[in-house]
Amino acid sequence: MLSQSIWSRLSSQLDAVATVLADAPEQAITARGTQGAWSAHDHIAHLARMHEVLLDRLRRILREDGPHLPEYRAEEDTEWPIWAALPTREVLTRLQALRGELLGVVRGLSEAQLRRRATHPTLGPLSVVGWLEAFCLHEGHHLHIAWSRLAAAKR
Repeated sequence: MLSQSIWSRLSSQLDAVATVLADAPEQAITARGTQGAWSAHDHIAHLARMHEVLLDRLRRILREDGPHLPEYRAEEDTEWPIWAALPTREVLTRLQALRGELLGVVRGLSEAQLRRRATHPTLGPLSVVGWLEAFCLHEGHHLHIAWSRLAAAKR
């Protein structure tokens, strides 16, 4: 069963993007951290890309029995440079569209589909509910880092 906590975060966690970006100028949003660390823009673009990755993974979990899914690494993803190069406004537009798609998929899952499993290299076997929990936690982490990056740019 999908918990109210997961559904609530999937439904509203991206509302934090407005707080994270606030009225930051594009220069601050795209400024890299020390030693080339990702910018706030990069973190938001990563979240958008992760929606595509999760949707693909969910389709695979629903189609295959117990697949082993690789760990996602942006530096190995041929799509990542495309996402990172998009203007922030475009990333935000696509992110909202992908979130709507994800919510539609999740809303349509049966209890049996929510129990289907796949193995993550670090977290081990997870049900679809577990994959969604991991996604929400991962997303919160990147939102926090983007917010920290912009706060540091203001100092």
